[in-house]
Amino acid sequence: MTREKARFAIRLAGDNGAALDLRRSLVIRALSVGEVTQQTQTEAQNSPFGEVIVKTVRESIRLQKGSSKARLNIDTCVSTIGDGRKSALVEAVFLAKPKNASALFDIVRLVLEERGNGLRLSYPSREAHIAAALGHPPSAQKFSIGADDRMIDFVRRSLDAAIADTSAMSNVIIAHRDRDGLRRLRVALRRLRSMERLMGEHFGRKKLRNAIPPLAPLKRQAAQIATILGGARDWDVFVDETLTTIATSAAVPPGLDKITSRAEQLRMRAWHDALDAVRSKATRSFQLEMMELSHQLEHETLNPSPAFEKISGQLVRNHAPVMIDHLYKEACACAVDLSEQPPSAGHPLRLCIKRLRYAARVMSVLYPDKSARAYIKHLSQLQNRFGVLNDGVIAQQLAHQAAIGQGAEAMHASGFIAGYRGAEAQAASMKLVSEWAAFERVTPFWRK
Repeated sequence: MTREKARFAIRLAGDNGAALDLRRSLVIRALSVGEVTQQTQTEAQNSPFGEVIVKTVRESIRLQKGSSKARLNIDTCVSTIGDGRKSALVEAVFLAKPKNASALFDIVRLVLEERGNGLRLSYPSREAHIAAALGHPPSAQKFSIGADDRMIDFVRRSLDAAIADTSAMSNVIIAHRDRDGLRRLRVALRRLRSMERLMGEHFGRKKLRNAIPPLAPLKRQAAQIATILGGARDWDVFVDETLTTIATSAAVPPGLDKITSRAEQLRMRAWHDALDAVRSKATRSFQLEMMELSHQLEHETLNPSPAFEKISGQLVRNHAPVMIDHLYKEACACAVDLSEQPPSAGHPLRLCIKRLRYAARVMSVLYPDKSARAYIKHLSQLQNRFGVLNDGVIAQQLAHQAAIGQGAEAMHASGFIAGYRGAEAQAASMKLVSEWAAFERVTPFWRK
C-alpha cells in the first residue's frame, strides 16, 4: 500500500454503515471530490498479543475546498490475532499538508455536521484498537514537563494527552460499555480542566482568555460531558459495590431486592445518557477543537496577542513552585476544622487534593529528589481515602432515590443502607483527620 508523505492527519473511526454513508455523500456544499482509487494490502504485525494479520482495503479520494487540497482514505481493516480472534475497524483518515491544516479542520467539521452519524475520533493507533478489542484498553497518556519547557508546551501536551485519552476511551465505552473506560474518560476530562484552572489562577483568568481564547470554552465543554458521565459512574459504584456488599452480608434488609431492581433501571438510564453524550456531535466537536488548538500552538498559528506573547514563552520551571504552592495552600484552607466537619463536607478538600496531585505529578520531573515521588504517593493515598468517603455519601443519596415509589420495605432498606454507609463514612472521616495531620507535617518537595 502506498506510503503517505509527511502530512497532517485527522483520523475518524466508525462502523461499515458510517463509512458507506460517508463514501456516498462526499459532494457536500463547497466540497468537491476528485479521483478515487482502491488498494488492498495484507501484512503481518507484531504486537504484545503475538502476531497479528491485518487486511486493509483502502479507498482513497481526493478532496478540494476552495484552493486547499486534501485526501481522504477510507480504510476497512480486519485484524486476525494468532488464536483466531478478529477485530474490525473502519477509519476515515483525512490528510493534508501542514499549511492546509486549517482547511482540513473545516472539511472534517463539514463532514461530521452533514454525515457524522457513527463517526468519531479514532484510537491513537491501530495497535491501541487491537488491544481494546481484546479487552486491554490503551494506557493513559501521561506526560511530564522538561526543564526547558515553556508554558505553551505545558498547555499543548495537556491537550494532546486529553485528545488521546478521550478518543481511545470514547471508542472503548461505545464498543464495550466499559466501566473503567468511563472512569478514565472522566479522569482525562478532569485533568484538562485542572490545567486550565491552574493556568487561569496563576496568570489571571482575563489574561489567559486573551492569550488562548479557546481554552475556557473547552473547559466548560469538558465539565458538561463529565457531569453526564458522572451519573453512570455513581450508579455503577452503588450497584456493584454498595448493594453487592450488603446483599452478601449476614443481615440483608427486607426490600433490598426492590431497591436493587430499581437501581439497575436507573443505572441503565444513566448509561444510556452517558453513551448518548459520548456519541454526540458536541463531544466530537469538543475533541476536534482540542486537536485544532494543539496544532495551532505547536505551529504557532494561533492569533498572537500581547497576553499570548507574555505567557507562552515563560519557562515552566520558573513558575512551578508558585503554581503548586497555591494549590497546596488552597487544600490546607479547605482542611481547616476538618475534625468538626461531617463526611459530606469533605468533597471540596477531595477536589483540592486531586488538583494538587495533578500539578505535583506533572511537574515533579523538575525536582529529581526522591521526596517528590513519596509526596505524590502520599497524595494518591489521601485521594483514594476521600474517594471512598465520597462514594459513601453518594450511596446514601442514591439509596433514597432508588427507594422512591417502591413501597415501605424499600424505604426501610434505604434507611439501612444510609446507616450502613453513614457509619463507614464516619469511621473513614475520623481516620482522615489523623492522616491529613500527618500529611501537613511533611515538607512539600517544591519548598526544599
